[in-house]
Amino acid sequence: ATPAAYRLRELIRLKLGFPRPVFAASAGAWMDALAAVPGGLSDAALIAGLRALDRRRAVLLPVGGAPEAIAEHAHRWSVAVLMAGILDHSPGQGRSTWLLAKEAAAPDTLVWLGQAPGLLLELEAWLSSGELVGSGAIGALAGGSGMRRCPESADDAGGAETVDARPDDTVRCFFAWLDGALAAQALRVNASGAVLHGVQGGMLLASPGLFRACVRDPANGGITEIVPAGLTVGDQVRRLLRSLVRARCHQPGADGSDLVTLQRRGSQGTVAITGLLVPAPGRFIARVPPPDPAMMAGETSSEGDSA
Repeated sequence: ATPAAYRLRELIRLKLGFPRPVFAASAGAWMDALAAVPGGLSDAALIAGLRALDRRRAVLLPVGGAPEAIAEHAHRWSVAVLMAGILDHSPGQGRSTWLLAKEAAAPDTLVWLGQAPGLLLELEAWLSSGELVGSGAIGALAGGSGMRRCPESADDAGGAETVDARPDDTVRCFFAWLDGALAAQALRVNASGAVLHGVQGGMLLASPGLFRACVRDPANGGITEIVPAGLTVGDQVRRLLRSLVRARCHQPGADGSDLVTLQRRGSQGTVAITGLLVPAPGRFIARVPPPDPAMMAGETSSEGDSA
């Protein structure tokens, strides 16, 4: 192991809040076993695990759980998020990362994790196939740094090589802000005039309303990745939208435009809503909005690329 790896492991231990003997017998032993597998562990994967733990600190798990369950199983969920974060970024396994996770974990560790209801189900589903089940929190927190592949667009469907989406700090901070705003119920969602709408298999980020709400939120005052100094609100919105488009985790319109227009039934008739359509949003946020029942299926028109 490199000196950097030792420092990263110590940071992970501190973030988990484990005494050294406890860490050595649990997460540390798992990382030792993983390091023995070719391509199983790298400094980059340890950094990804640290970042996943940082995101996990802002989320109470299990999502919607009783306070007693959250307190009792906090460390189990943290270790599971760490494992998923590391394995999401471990190159070249050539096999299911869930099998790799099980091979590296001592039987007692899996039994210990399994005492948290639903945890192993979420972990196995995410590491086996990238499927989000249960609350979807493990996949969202582990994959939040954007190293998982984005869904292939229609242009990629012919077997052309896709690229890994690696969102920059602006994109990561935006989705962290969005998850926090949803947790605080600070956004209008799935309603007339809402800035965010759930759709089947994704969500529509209304433009420019949602992005304007983000850059104007006082909570973002210190996040220069979202709100750089010296830019007008309009320039900040355009910068944020360009970053999201470059991340390539949106679904372009039928004509290739980045923004799509969907129709929503309302009390005053049908309204067109234009925005960025994000498929499988559970990879980026833990609190995915349910489908808006008033949204109508199918794209109707495109407003072009305003990025």
